[in-house]
Amino acid sequence: MLPRQHISGQDGMMNRVIWMLWLQGEDNAPPVPKACIKSWRHYNPSWDVRVLDRNNMGDFIDLPGTFGIDLDTLPPAAISDMARLALLHRHGGVWADATCLCARPLDTWLPTVLDTEKTFALDRPAPDRLLATYFIAATKGAPLIAAWHEEVSRLWKTWPAREVSTADQTFKWLKYHSSAQPIVLGNEHFAGPNRLPYFWAHYLFARLVQKSPEFAQRFARVPKVSAKPSLIFSTQGFRRELHPYTRAAFQWGLSPLYKLDWREAELGPGPTFAINEKNWPAPGTGFSP
Repeated sequence: MLPRQHISGQDGMMNRVIWMLWLQGEDNAPPVPKACIKSWRHYNPSWDVRVLDRNNMGDFIDLPGTFGIDLDTLPPAAISDMARLALLHRHGGVWADATCLCARPLDTWLPTVLDTEKTFALDRPAPDRLLATYFIAATKGAPLIAAWHEEVSRLWKTWPAREVSTADQTFKWLKYHSSAQPIVLGNEHFAGPNRLPYFWAHYLFARLVQKSPEFAQRFARVPKVSAKPSLIFSTQGFRRELHPYTRAAFQWGLSPLYKLDWREAELGPGPTFAINEKNWPAPGTGFSP
């Protein structure tokens, strides 16, 4: 068994911590986040799963000091975007959104993709984004995370208007956006001068790839594993009859993790695949029918 504190990667050691965040606290989280947190503990007993909230986040990172922000004025998604970069930059480890379901132990697959750049994220969740941020693994001081963290700090310390578009506003714009290329932050006809898009952190990453040849070269060396399999429940949902492909993909372990939506629990009874803190993890490989 691997030692508790570190996992061997090709170029260094990883802090065996899984960082998660639910600002209201784990005890106050809806059923889906509670089940997701439970899944990471279940499949990774030798890892330290740390669920942060508004009260204990300051024990590990100083977001107001690092980024010059007021936590009381920002939407939770923006706080989460900054928290994951600050945690990985300062401590290293794994970030998993509280709405990410773990379906396979990290030790069975993460060492194979944590390559020379000491950073891993799933590839191309959508045409406008180069990488998915709901799961990121990195060693402390990884160059890609360090550069991204610095760019985020520069943005928030110099940008006067602290407004971020909602996901619905962003998707509404993307629906009519004809380009299949990643969006680069600073596109004035999208965000305007006073409001950042919901996926601002992704678009800032794309700007780094565009403007820095070194950053682009480093990112090119990160193994490219498609994010699409991890999104099968996001696109179809899991509280209705599943397409046979979706059911088979989950049962055969197409992805080691799955991005869910915490609002699914609000849709009422009668799901084909129900998930909550009581019935997950289920025996075997999948949800309980």
